[in-house]
Amino acid sequence: MTRKTHLSIFFATLLCISFFSFAEPAQPWKTGNIKLYGLLIPVIQVEEGDINGFIACYSHDMEMPSYPVEEDIYVKGFVAMEGQYKGRIFHPEGYLDMDISPVYTTPSTICQEYIPSCQDENTECWAGGDTGGYFGHLLRAINVE
Repeated sequence: MTRKTHLSIFFATLLCISFFSFAEPAQPWKTGNIKLYGLLIPVIQVEEGDINGFIACYSHDMEMPSYPVEEDIYVKGFVAMEGQYKGRIFHPEGYLDMDISPVYTTPSTICQEYIPSCQDENTECWAGGDTGGYFGHLLRAINVE
């Protein structure tokens, strides 16, 4: 390759890095909060449209806001989306009977993009569907204007 080609590739790469480094964080379509034992936990809806369930976003990070569900697991927020409940467990559309907790799955990625306390690159968050017990409260939280 010529020196001119190398410089063109270098500047194109630099431009992309600059753009993505200063890009605004993802903004949800609708937000709300649910009060769990005195703690305000964010509830968000990423896209406009019908919702019929919620995923929970979990972390081992106990920094607030967080609601403890096990010894070292905390709920950091909830995300409304399309899918279906099987018992108390919500299965997002496209993830019926699949594990949504790996960080590379779309539900876990949504947690990392939209839940404020999951946006720190040092905080690992993952998704889970055990939200059936909160459904009515979560639906009211997201529908409050």
